[in-house]
Amino acid sequence: MPLNINENNVMNENIVVFPNPATNYLTIKSGIIQPFTFQLYNMQGTALLAGKTSNTQTELNVANLPRGLYVLKIITNNQSVAKKIVLQ
Repeated sequence: MPLNINENNVMNENIVVFPNPATNYLTIKSGIIQPFTFQLYNMQGTALLAGKTSNTQTELNVANLPRGLYVLKIITNNQSVAKKIVLQ
């Protein structure tokens, strides 16, 4: 699956993902009021975690995922942003 994404700079500034690098949990903090979906991809393009939330803060359990580089894609109605994530 290609990970090409049209990023929205305003949305990028309203999404914070921490800690990065992460070990057990990854937190998505959003200044976006509307619901959004998230997908965590490995470097081969395989989605390993996915979900939808309307919370301004969401915690993902990444403890069982292999260590390495990932891409977290966050999508609202017609906007998306991608964040590089390191799991260690």
